[in-house]
Amino acid sequence: MTETTSLHEAGTTPDEPVTASVPENPYAAPQRPADAPASGTAGFSIASLVLGIAAIPTGWWIASVLAIVFGFLARSREPQGRTMANWGIALGFVGAFGWIVVAILGLAFVAPFALWGAALGWGPGGFGW
Repeated sequence: MTETTSLHEAGTTPDEPVTASVPENPYAAPQRPADAPASGTAGFSIASLVLGIAAIPTGWWIASVLAIVFGFLARSREPQGRTMANWGIALGFVGAFGWIVVAILGLAFVAPFALWGAALGWGPGGFGW
């Protein structure tokens, strides 16, 4: 064999590439070609997350409802944005029902003072004024 002799397998022509027999990993993520565009955008997921975040400090219940709706739409249509959709749903529920928690905490804070005042006779004619 000389330096100019190619190392092709027997029975193949020099124009055919030699392919290695590497077993394919059945657990590997599917590979897409490098020149293929990214698959879709995560529009519903992003909208759900943004509306969920915005609904909490502003108190807009409609933003909370939209965050929940967009989140569930995104979970079914955009698998790549599932995490954002889940957070949008969670924050949407916090924005929609967080006022209940605030009301309960407010009553828990104010109720002892109201009961204390009623027990001591505060109100009209209380303390003999």
